[in-house]
Amino acid sequence: MLASHLAATAMKAAVKRRVDRARPRLFSSERDHQLTRGERNEGPHNSFPSGHTAGAMAVGRAILREYPEVRGRAYATVAAMGALQLPTGAHFPIDVAAGAAIGLGAEAAVARVFPDAAFERGRRGDKAVGKWCARNDSNVRPSDS
Repeated sequence: MLASHLAATAMKAAVKRRVDRARPRLFSSERDHQLTRGERNEGPHNSFPSGHTAGAMAVGRAILREYPEVRGRAYATVAAMGALQLPTGAHFPIDVAAGAAIGLGAEAAVARVFPDAAFERGRRGDKAVGKWCARNDSNVRPSDS
């Protein structure tokens, strides 16, 4: 989850450096709200894309890889976080959509880089037990068993 969030944050920052667009809450000229080549690195002028949505989507997708049974709740949470950016005037809908796409891409990239990382969940008595291991269990160190 952390790697996915960090990747999404880096990708979002790269785009924000290249694109200027005033946030909706700024009472600015219509020209300021259009996407233009990045010249400013100032929060009020960098609404595209939504970093909160990018991070939320990356973490949500990382959770779903290990806990697919929470699909509905995870996507509902991500959607709510993105939707909250609109009434506050922080982002336009396209900013939120771009942030979600960045989050999806970041998590997919991290999953490709670390394909063998999986969390094995089980129960021992009534205590929850979990350990990190390789999906095929052949790379598990003896101390992990």
